[in-house]
Amino acid sequence: MFALAICLLCVRFAYSFDHSGEVSSTMSPLLIHSMLEQNKFIRYVQTLPVANNTKNTMLMVARIRKRLPEDTHYNTTTFLSYIAHYDKTYSNEYEAAEKYKNIRYSMDEIEVQQKQNPLAVFGLTQFSDMTTSEFIAVHTCGRQTKPMSHFASRLEEKPLTIASPRVRADDSFDWRSKGKVTPVRNQGKCGCCYAFAAVAAVESQHAIKTGKQLHLSEQEAISCTYKVAKYGNNNGCNGGQSDGVFKYVIDNGLTTESSFKTVSPTTLQIPKCKKGRAAARISRQSRLPSGDEKSMQSMVKSVGPIVTYIDADPLKNYRSGIVSSRGGQVNHAVLTVGYGRDHWIIKNSWGTSWGEKGYFRAAKGKNTLNLAEYNFAAYK
Repeated sequence: MFALAICLLCVRFAYSFDHSGEVSSTMSPLLIHSMLEQNKFIRYVQTLPVANNTKNTMLMVARIRKRLPEDTHYNTTTFLSYIAHYDKTYSNEYEAAEKYKNIRYSMDEIEVQQKQNPLAVFGLTQFSDMTTSEFIAVHTCGRQTKPMSHFASRLEEKPLTIASPRVRADDSFDWRSKGKVTPVRNQGKCGCCYAFAAVAAVESQHAIKTGKQLHLSEQEAISCTYKVAKYGNNNGCNGGQSDGVFKYVIDNGLTTESSFKTVSPTTLQIPKCKKGRAAARISRQSRLPSGDEKSMQSMVKSVGPIVTYIDADPLKNYRSGIVSSRGGQVNHAVLTVGYGRDHWIIKNSWGTSWGEKGYFRAAKGKNTLNLAEYNFAAYK
């Protein structure tokens, strides 16, 4: 089974990873191949800056490699490079074979996505050895468990009444260049994007109004809206809604990260709500009109970064550039921080090793990833 999986990947696998331009020379397929051929692989693995379980996984795959035909060896060394680069751990040969199978499917996805998104670059990422369903369940807010009509009904949808300047179609604007966007964070395997996006929006509002950046507690946003009807009955690591978090911040404010450490991304547990001294507040929130990207552009420029719900399926294998795929059902919350003439600039919560240092760009004016349907703004 393992050998068949390797053979099916063939040259496509090697191309998509080797040409990413991001593989450390100490983990390159060519170096790994050399170490294997010189019988120095065990000693080499022990020098790598990866977890012990990752080293054990690499040694396991190397043992399997000895049983395979020579024409598969380059592909196995490429897979070993992938394991090292992303610090992957597989518990047994069966799991390793399943991960190969998932990567084969990812390769098929990558070919289709590259054709559909000519201005973006797709390739193997830290998520490429997962099925799409697993990826959505673990690294987004999951498939929405509530009808979207209920989600949309919480806030009255009105045309914007703020004093927004007229924005020319060729304008560009980026809150990052003004120091009003806090660093990219990582939600881990906790489906709490709704909290990370909402907290990031509050942090930006605080920076815009006070000139100071704060790291606010995502854990407070997760724990204190967990199964609380008033704040949306959010479901901890299994999804929720950012407008419920905004409602909580309006009522209570948010404390700092140092006062209530964020642990759910690593433990997948939901600690008891702990309200510390409020370090930042917002006064209100609003939902933007559905399907109106001009309102999005005006709001981003005149008020600040906004929470945007998207269909994250096409982002599993995204590496860089401007994605233009039309989306389906939304399943992930992100923060729109700026725009160019033809694209949106969006902050994600998957760490800085993903995408463009934690960000991605999406084509503007096309409802890419269904991004124009559900957008929320916070006001200091």
